[in-house]
Amino acid sequence: MELALFILFVLFSLFSTLMQRRKRKALEEQQQQGQGGPPRPASTVEVEEEAPWSVDPFELPKPRDKKSAAAAETREMTSILAEQARAREEEAAEEVQEQESVERIQEMEQRARQLEHQAQENQPRQSQAQRATTSVRRTKRGWKLDPEAARRAIVYAEILGRPKAERDEEF
Repeated sequence: MELALFILFVLFSLFSTLMQRRKRKALEEQQQQGQGGPPRPASTVEVEEEAPWSVDPFELPKPRDKKSAAAAETREMTSILAEQARAREEEAAEEVQEQESVERIQEMEQRARQLEHQAQENQPRQSQAQRATTSVRRTKRGWKLDPEAARRAIVYAEILGRPKAERDEEF
């Protein structure tokens, strides 16, 4: 209970201090506007109360003059517009790069098709029947292989067989 009373006392003291400071500032501003003369020197008590760490939560922001407000607004708008322009430029650059990459891919595909076509034209034309008869034939004595079929057989044996390190030394 005592703790609650102490907290309420501290809160009430802070609130009344802030309200007095606000009232005093308003009164000083009225006197300065009414006199039109130089502001009166601040007392030592007021200097201590207006330390940089003290902030008045009830104080409204001071209105700026119209020229500075317009200049600040203009600066904000120009910075926003500049950011938007930069974003548009970046998007345009990305689109150009993307278009260039698509064109390069299409060129490469076209080159690949041309090379395939040239390779097919340069190969000797054989029918499937001729290929089947020339590759491998079984005779009464064994297998008859042509050089191409022998090469393929060796390659398949290397790929599908055991590694050379694990093979027996049979020749």
